[in-house]
Amino acid sequence: MDQPEEKRPTITPSRSDRLRITTSLFVAQATFAAATGASFTLLTVSAIELTGSAVYAGFPAAALLLGRALAAYPIGRLMDAAGRRPALALGYLLGVIGALAGAISTVGGSFPGLVAASLVFGMSRASSDQARFVATEVHPVERRGFIIGVIVFAGTAGAIAVPGVVAMSTSMA
Repeated sequence: MDQPEEKRPTITPSRSDRLRITTSLFVAQATFAAATGASFTLLTVSAIELTGSAVYAGFPAAALLLGRALAAYPIGRLMDAAGRRPALALGYLLGVIGALAGAISTVGGSFPGLVAASLVFGMSRASSDQARFVATEVHPVERRGFIIGVIVFAGTAGAIAVPGVVAMSTSMA
């Protein structure tokens, strides 16, 4: 039989704390959305260049989505056990590790490495997707719908930056 869930004490953050937390999550979400959007474009191009065939173009993007699915439950459990901040930090750290491994794999000419790096990068999305709900926890109930919209809008703002990120990444490469 399942154990009853423990109730966490509710702490009402100050207005400045709510603004700081929401701003941090907004910036992180916008940055992550830009990186994720750019990765879908760059992964496809990299896969074709590394393999010499369009047949494998979707493998890295599929690995990214698989990583997201595989990590969703464990990240949620970690949030419950250790708190929101450590779980979000772990997710974003996985994103950095996956992105760096992907760059190294691409430069090194390793398609399997690129696919593995995409899997790890995708795991970060499981954490990032929780940001909108984390933001709502620090706001009064009547503001929560609006706050979810603000964090979702951050993803849109990040997506608008994708062409610039792709152009910059292409020129750097």
